[in-house]
Amino acid sequence: MISRSRFLLLGCLCFSFCSAQQTLGGVSAVVGDKIILKSEIVQIVQITALNMGLDPNSNDVQLKKLSDDVLQSLIDQHLVLSVAEAESVVVSTQEVDAALDRHVSSVLGRAGSESRLEEIFGKTLRELKKELWPDIHDQLVVERFQAQLFSGVVISRKEVEDFFSIYKDSIGVLPELYDLQWLRLSITPGQKSQLQSIESLKDLRRRILAGEDFGSLASQHSQDPGSARNGGELGFTARGTLVPEYEEVALGLTKGEISGIIESPFGYHIIQTIERMGEKINTRHILIIPQPSDADEDSVYTLAKSLSDSIHSSKDLFAFSSKYSDDDLSKERGGHLGFQSISSLPYPGLARVLPNLVLNELSTPIWVETAYLLIMINNIRPGGEPNLQDHWAEIESLALGKKKSDFFSSWLNKKTSSVYIQIF
Repeated sequence: MISRSRFLLLGCLCFSFCSAQQTLGGVSAVVGDKIILKSEIVQIVQITALNMGLDPNSNDVQLKKLSDDVLQSLIDQHLVLSVAEAESVVVSTQEVDAALDRHVSSVLGRAGSESRLEEIFGKTLRELKKELWPDIHDQLVVERFQAQLFSGVVISRKEVEDFFSIYKDSIGVLPELYDLQWLRLSITPGQKSQLQSIESLKDLRRRILAGEDFGSLASQHSQDPGSARNGGELGFTARGTLVPEYEEVALGLTKGEISGIIESPFGYHIIQTIERMGEKINTRHILIIPQPSDADEDSVYTLAKSLSDSIHSSKDLFAFSSKYSDDDLSKERGGHLGFQSISSLPYPGLARVLPNLVLNELSTPIWVETAYLLIMINNIRPGGEPNLQDHWAEIESLALGKKKSDFFSSWLNKKTSSVYIQIF
């Protein structure tokens, strides 16, 4: 296989479950005013090794090389970030929130459930989201800067042919690719389920106002496991750290005051502000997350079945997906996902379904735990040993990636001299 370049590794590492807020276990490098911790590298290596099918606890030579590659990629990423920030490349909070939601949804799909995800990483979903937010922000800044940097990098037909002539024995067997189009209907709590959650919180609030201990009730009833074990207490958080719906109410409370019921992307809360310290507040809360009922799931299935009866072509699916799908990323393209390999599918269960679907025919509603999907395969690109006739698009993409990688390495080498870098 073609070896991974510094450029190609960047995208793999930015969405890792690591955080610079880890206990300092030693500094591996400093890039400008940013530090890279050994604990960051260890976590990324462990996750990447698992994805590659390697034992993350062995002392294998591959893991040593992977560790070196991870360190170099993090250095490169921080260097790019420093330059991007100096050139005032910005992304909005809304863009980061949307990217974070997409990423977490994908990871949840691969983990199978929220409880399984929390078991794997030893953190609640809320804690993971909080840690991932700055990483996602930095990744979007890097991506936006790279898009500007690479805007003039194009590749000719001869360059693709020359690339294939040199690397054809290193490319490896290519997977079969499916040109997919879908409509996703997530299974969400209906009005009845939401009202039940609100009534539960109203009852808890009445009990607190009648004299029962907020912390004790939070430990017993809150569905935020990260804070429930601490009596609902979140600890001191800086302004801008919490979701706006929660933070706005918390900042408006006097010390000890109990809020009414508020709704956030996580569910329904009641909040008590414990203490203020400058721009930081310490709050506790009880979170109730509405759960979809069997009736809610049946309702989504009924809608999916009704829509499937009206869709007879890719053109129909485009129109219905644009109107009904809740996958914001693909609905703008009429549900088109482009060519996907089995291994890249957002829901692992689809690996068993796709080979049984008929080309250009809409599937029946497919259940994937959190949603029902209607899927159409518009084309299939064969896998196997690479050749220019059947795999031009894939080979062209690899060739362009190599050209961008070479360009990026040259750019990095020039920039390295202008940014302080120290490796320990």
